[in-house]
Amino acid sequence: MSNFIPLCYNKLEFMRDIEKDLASLMTKQRFLHIQEVKRIANDISHHYNIDKKKLELASLLHDIAKDIPRDEMKSLIEKYRIVFDRIEEKEPGLWHGVIGAFMVNEKFSITDPEVLTAIKFHSTGMANMPLLLKVLYIADYLETCPNGDLLERAKGNIDDVLKEVTKQKIEYVLKKGSLLHPRTVSLWNSICTQKA
Repeated sequence: MSNFIPLCYNKLEFMRDIEKDLASLMTKQRFLHIQEVKRIANDISHHYNIDKKKLELASLLHDIAKDIPRDEMKSLIEKYRIVFDRIEEKEPGLWHGVIGAFMVNEKFSITDPEVLTAIKFHSTGMANMPLLLKVLYIADYLETCPNGDLLERAKGNIDDVLKEVTKQKIEYVLKKGSLLHPRTVSLWNSICTQKA
C-alpha cells in the first residue's frame, strides 16, 4: 500500500470513500468530468513509468473545489491562510486548484507532494512539470476539448502534446481577454527552451 493512503484504509475502501464524498461536493456534470479525466489519464499512463495510484488520486481530486460557491471559497482562503499572487486574485477561476490541494490534505489526510502539486497546478501548469502533472494537465484538457490525435500522440511523446495543449490553452485565455498566469508563461518558456 502506498504511503499517501492513510493507514486506517485499504485502497479500495479509501477510493470508494473519496468518490462518495466527491459526488456530494460537486455537480453531476463535474463528477462525470473527473471520472473521464481519470480514464484518459489512466489510458496515457500505461505508456510511462508513473505511479498509477497517485495519478488516480490526483485525477479524481483535481476539481474538488471547482463547484464551491465564491463566498465559500473566500472563507476557505481565510481558513487555510492562502495568499494568492496578483493574477490569482483577479482570476477566481484559478482558485480551485490551490484551495483543492488544502482541502484534499485536510479532508483525506493526503500529504503526498506529487499529488498535491498536481491538484494545485493543474490549471496553470508550471515550468519543468513532473510527469504526473503533465498527464493530469493533458487529460483535463482532453476531457474538455476531445482530440483523438492528441490523445494518441500523448502515449508516445508527452512533451510534444504538452506543448500543443499549452499553446491551445494560452490562445483560449488570450482570446477570452483574461489574464495569463506567469506559471503558464514559465511553462511555455520551459517547453520551448527544452526543445532548443
